[in-house]
Amino acid sequence: GYAKRFYKFLEEIEDGKAFLEKIKPKSDRNGAAMRAYPLGVLGDEKEIIEKCNIQSEVTHQTEKALIAAQAIALASHYFFYKKGKQSTLIAYLQDIQGRKWEAGRSGQVNVDALETVEAVLTLLVRENTLQAILKKSVDFGGDVDTVASLSLAIGQMSQEIENDLPSWLYDELENGKYGSAYLKELDQALMKLKRY
Repeated sequence: GYAKRFYKFLEEIEDGKAFLEKIKPKSDRNGAAMRAYPLGVLGDEKEIIEKCNIQSEVTHQTEKALIAAQAIALASHYFFYKKGKQSTLIAYLQDIQGRKWEAGRSGQVNVDALETVEAVLTLLVRENTLQAILKKSVDFGGDVDTVASLSLAIGQMSQEIENDLPSWLYDELENGKYGSAYLKELDQALMKLKRY
């Protein structure tokens, strides 16, 4: 879903032109990063950054938000295309982005873009099971749903991170209009974009 204020904003908009005229895209929050991880399926890092910037700038035209969204998309790409081990993820991001990310996050994670990415990267380089990632995401406190969803989505692509989540998390997922069947179809469509 959408944040309450943004949803109210969308209810007042009639078309794309009005959206672009009325949006105030100067947020440093983590919304652009939340949307970025599917872009990792693209085969080229330059294309990922280009597309990432386009999707980010609609709502988050700040340097912090852009660099955070790029990091999430590139981390996804790194594990999706098996470019290296957990231990070299930070170096990979630094090579491409020219930024030294920290992977020692502790304490509450606010909705800040950089805090979110640092929490996600901490989990991706330190944990070796999805259960541990989920538990430590919650242990951070704060915006735990964002940290958990991004960390689990990216982490499940790593060959070093074991998927030890209980089957009921999958089997008992609701199946309404946007439930498990919809998510499986969306996943299959996304995988067709993979470039070998």
